[in-house]
Amino acid sequence: MKFPRDLWVIAALLVFTVAMAFWASLYQPVCFSDRPGLWEITPWSVKLAIFQMGAALLLAMFTLSRRCIAPVPYTADETRVRGEYLSSMAQLFQKAQASYVALDLLAAQFRRDLSKLLGLAPATPSETLVQLLKAQRPDLAPKIQEIFREEYEARTSPNEARVLKIAQKMATLRKEWSILS
Repeated sequence: MKFPRDLWVIAALLVFTVAMAFWASLYQPVCFSDRPGLWEITPWSVKLAIFQMGAALLLAMFTLSRRCIAPVPYTADETRVRGEYLSSMAQLFQKAQASYVALDLLAAQFRRDLSKLLGLAPATPSETLVQLLKAQRPDLAPKIQEIFREEYEARTSPNEARVLKIAQKMATLRKEWSILS
């Protein structure tokens, strides 16, 4: 195994530290107290050598972790399908048997879009929207009035088939008014 150059530097630093600690310990006077501990009787040069060896060991571990270990390959996240959010929300509503929530969301968005088309505030009531449509777009007024009526009736007993039918009608009407706009 071929060692990188900085590992040889670390090895030389370790050898030099041990040699200096040994040399300094030969000439260091040792003073004993009443009950000396191991750290107290250890000369300052050996303490310094211990700290230097610890630092060199940490540096060696860091260098080896950067140089000798293969990098972890990056795995990209799964690509999301365009309708994934929509299908998961539909499943959630089905499990909760809460098709009325989907109906409320669809109806509110439909009213906002229709109000925007007519240049009105988003909170405009359905009756006002139908009256204005009769004046501006008489071809769309009966269809939209029918959707509002079906939506009102579906609120009493919403089921998935009814909500789906209303949503499809709303989508076809959106296409019609976008073509006419």
